[in-house]
Amino acid sequence: MLNLKFAIGRSTSCESFLLQDVTGNFSTTNPGGYGTLNEDASEVQKSRLLVYATDNTTVLYTIETYDSASDPTYTSSFETTITNAMIGVTEGNIPAQIVKMTYIIEKTTGENQFSYSKDEYVFLSCSSVCCMDEMFAEAVNCSCQDKGKLQDALYLQGLITAVNTALSPSCNKIEQAYTLLNEINKICAGSGCTNCD
Repeated sequence: MLNLKFAIGRSTSCESFLLQDVTGNFSTTNPGGYGTLNEDASEVQKSRLLVYATDNTTVLYTIETYDSASDPTYTSSFETTITNAMIGVTEGNIPAQIVKMTYIIEKTTGENQFSYSKDEYVFLSCSSVCCMDEMFAEAVNCSCQDKGKLQDALYLQGLITAVNTALSPSCNKIEQAYTLLNEINKICAGSGCTNCD
């Protein structure tokens, strides 16, 4: 059976993020991949991304990410850009937050129709990474005797890594991720970062 997987990648500008199908192709080490015993990626006719409100049950945005009627053939390495405007952010960057998302692929016409979906909690980290980068840049400009700014930047870097680890399927500690995110937001709010909102 197909084991749909997706990832969200960060853009350098913080004005968008990348949705990537990371299911991969079928192999002995990836039995849930596309092809062979499972549906082939080229059979996908539509895909969409659901973005939930903070209650994790109300769908705020449904983003149509692929339609075979107008797009080239879907592949196992499909990716598309999701702009900030598509999720309601019309000015500035997406604030650092954890968002529940569901990725859906479907074949809705013809023989052997199918629908697969995958839920993930995703850390939209661009603004916090921007804040961390500014803190590192400021630490470089400080005197060698002031190690506090460097320590703060390293701590923030550790927290960002910890959120991503807590949200990983192998860890799945969602509540802990939210606690870490609150600490990240406190640090960034008090850091004086000016180019990350």
